Amino acid sequence: MITILEDTRQQEKKHENKHKYFREHGILWRRVALDCGDYTLPNDRSVVIDTKKDIEEFIGDIQVKQMSKGAIRQEILAIQRGCWIHTDIANSIFNLIAGDDDGRFPEGEISQFCWNNRIEGTIYKCCVMQKNGAANKCVGTVYMDEKPNDGVKTEMLMKYPGSHKVTVKTTTAEKEFQNLYVQRYGFLHRDIKRAVNNGTKFILLIESNRKINSIDDLEQHFVNKRQWLYEQRIRKDWDIPRNADFSKAVEDLKAQGANIPIGPMNGDKVAKIMRTMEDKYGVEFQFCRKSESGKRILELLGVDVSVV
Repeated sequence: MITILEDTRQQEKKHENKHKYFREHGILWRRVALDCGDYTLPNDRSVVIDTKKDIEEFIGDIQVKQMSKGAIRQEILAIQRGCWIHTDIANSIFNLIAGDDDGRFPEGEISQFCWNNRIEGTIYKCCVMQKNGAANKCVGTVYMDEKPNDGVKTEMLMKYPGSHKVTVKTTTAEKEFQNLYVQRYGFLHRDIKRAVNNGTKFILLIESNRKINSIDDLEQHFVNKRQWLYEQRIRKDWDIPRNADFSKAVEDLKAQGANIPIGPMNGDKVAKIMRTMEDKYGVEFQFCRKSESGKRILELLGVDVSVV
């Protein structure tokens, strides 16, 4: 019986169609924390497959809001104060995280740098929480090399009016620095960089409609679900008649100096980004129907279900 690996970040109940296909063809899947991607083989991780439920999910991953360099620096300063890290070392960490990562593998560099400079051991990440509707929001973070007692927690709460509790998480400075890198570039970018560094083929399998089977098809046929709402809003805000050509009207307004918000990403822009990712990182893009995703995953991993 053949076993494949599924990443633990995959929400089980949202992938029942894949699991149903696996069961029907005698394929076992084991959930483990993968370095990158969603599916691979236990004894051959030369190929990993990352799945997206639609093109909009892929767009969301590439449009992830980057943590600003200023916010990263403030977080590093907080870790520096709590862990007694020298300023020069903290500045070097900032450059590893926020610098251009083209041709680099920052996660590995951060890990090696922490080892070389003896930045090790357990630290405590203390988040001061405020109510944000029904949820809680962290409004301040303090890092400490000792677990805070109730008196220290009370002092933290006094600095943030309206806060009601302090959560304490055990972590390491190295892990927090690597998390900052992810917040800078996003999980998809990190996974692709991991694949490149490991010599792994990274395949992005995107569920789509029957018109889209390639990047060329996407360029021609994909229209973002938010495009209609965007056009309606711009027509209303700028008095563009309903029967007027929208693209031409926007171009004319911009030529006159109008500051019109950028619209949602459509086929031409998405295709351009995909081709760049192919050329720069060797990412392979595949498309399938939702009902076919389980079958396509096995095919791309080289699993022949006819012999199972």
